[in-house]
Amino acid sequence: MDTDAAPDGARFAVSNLRKNLEKIATPSIPVNRQRDLEHASYDAAQAELENASRAMKDGSVTDTQALQQGKLQSWMHDWYRALTAKLREDVAAMKAKVEGQDVKVHNYKTTASTGMKDPALLLYLTLLPAEKLALITVLEVMRMAGSGGVTDGMKALRGMLSVGRAVETEYRADTIKDISGVDSPQWLKTIDPTTQRPSRQLVSQVWQRLGHQVREGKQGSPSNDPAVEADWRSVWTPSWPQPTHVGVGAFLIEALLSVAKVTRRGKDPETGEPM
Repeated sequence: MDTDAAPDGARFAVSNLRKNLEKIATPSIPVNRQRDLEHASYDAAQAELENASRAMKDGSVTDTQALQQGKLQSWMHDWYRALTAKLREDVAAMKAKVEGQDVKVHNYKTTASTGMKDPALLLYLTLLPAEKLALITVLEVMRMAGSGGVTDGMKALRGMLSVGRAVETEYRADTIKDISGVDSPQWLKTIDPTTQRPSRQLVSQVWQRLGHQVREGKQGSPSNDPAVEADWRSVWTPSWPQPTHVGVGAFLIEALLSVAKVTRRGKDPETGEPM
């Protein structure tokens, strides 16, 4: 019997995939179908973590390998939820402090740990919603930790840079999609043909090309719509400097480490009693 079953009898992974592929069965043009799938990618990742968390808590996962993977995803889901709540609280407290409001003492750290002042850091932390920042941080940290092998762990500086760059890439992708539109050549050029998702390299290439066109003031680029041209001139910025990547990544990773909990059980070496 499949213990990871959805109500319709299909395994959750299959059920989740079906849910996120339903829109491609509609009579919509390919561009719109791609847009719908891209919008659902974070929902699918969250759903997988939530399912693993439920399976671990109700004891329905029994296979050893599945147990290990499910336990990790369950932890990741708990970290994601806790980090989302913490980021909301931290950003709200930081905003109040920057605006000169009288706020209670808060335990977030900025200048000492990230090298960035509160106003500058707040600007970058409000480019994306807390939920997306939290999910990016959890997934990127786990990817980085796994890429070097469990025994090697993750180099601190490399991890900070990676998280900061991931936030920048996600912001750029969202901006390209929102301003140019999902049916624009600019957005379609960010999609990797293999993964069918925006890639960091392609997003960066499109972003730099758009910036060059804005600076040069070329007619018809990046759009024939004067309003879109004005939008691009108002939001386009050069690549974030490395200290910004490190500062944003350091803040997010530090926040994750403060809420990420792992329950471990062992036995007393002398009495053998569970601890």
